[in-house]
Amino acid sequence: MFKHLLVLTIVLVSFQVFGASAAPNESPFQKEDCLKSFESGPVSCYGSVPIFTWDNGKRECVSALYGGCRGTNNNFKTLEDCQKITAICKS
Repeated sequence: MFKHLLVLTIVLVSFQVFGASAAPNESPFQKEDCLKSFESGPVSCYGSVPIFTWDNGKRECVSALYGGCRGTNNNFKTLEDCQKITAICKS
């Protein structure tokens, strides 16, 4: 019984950490997204997913650790994906 409960707990925690980040924001990237953080609202997920985000102060894409919930359009899986929007943010 304990073994089954442990497996169920691991599955649920894994879904919370990794499953939530699998649902990207589907709206197209716009200029106002350049000013947004890569997460919105209070962070209640405890993931540590490496991502890239546009830093408007530095005017470049930077790496960050994403908690796994409430991602915004300013949240990219790869540096290459982040660099695709630099023309929008630099204009």
